[in-house]
Amino acid sequence: MKTAKQLLQKYESNKKLLMAVENNYEKYTITKRAKAIKKKNKLNERINALEMKLVAIDEKLNKKINRKQDKKDEIINKLKKQINNFEKIVKMLRVKTDDDSGINDTDISKSEYYKNDYLKWINGYIFDDKFLKIRLIICKTYRRSVCKYSVLAVGRTPFKKYMKMCLNKSSGYGLNHIDLDKISFIFPLRHFSSTERAEKWIKRNKDYILSDMIDEHNKIKAKYLATIRNYRKKDNLMELIEAKEMAEKL
Repeated sequence: MKTAKQLLQKYESNKKLLMAVENNYEKYTITKRAKAIKKKNKLNERINALEMKLVAIDEKLNKKINRKQDKKDEIINKLKKQINNFEKIVKMLRVKTDDDSGINDTDISKSEYYKNDYLKWINGYIFDDKFLKIRLIICKTYRRSVCKYSVLAVGRTPFKKYMKMCLNKSSGYGLNHIDLDKISFIFPLRHFSSTERAEKWIKRNKDYILSDMIDEHNKIKAKYLATIRNYRKKDNLMELIEAKEMAEKL
């Protein structure tokens, strides 16, 4: 049996050993963690460097692709513009302008249901050239409760598809039997309580009626004549196009 002194010494020795074990463990973990953190930091630095390289590669690639796309868009836009211009020229050359006959009273008539309603053609034209003819009619408008007499502009032009104002607005006027081969538009101008008022207004304003449309027409006509002069008279483009189209059908 150990003496009391020996037990005390053993106790003190065990405490010192316990403390030493704990200290050694703590030092070990601190050292290992420090080394691991250092390694992780180095790896993170390498990862960050690689990620920056990846970003740089992507940016360089995107710049190249964007430059290429800009160039492609520039070429495509240029080609489309040339194609569109060519198609506009061909479309203009295909406009049929051979028939410059006038607008006859029989080109429009009231429908049979409204045959007793009023329809009067105004003599003469408010505008008349080879490519645009405009006459006026006074028509009783069956859907209006007041100011039933409407002044309508009736026009004929081969440039109908080009003119924004060429809208067939015949609805509500009891008109039918419209010869669409001759009539390009029916445009309502003003409404009056009597035919006398309508005729007075026409007399005062006949030089100004549809002036915007006439201006638009003159610009389109100038463009058409220039196209004909450049591509039909000097160099008959349509003959080449028609020959190509016939060859493609064979």
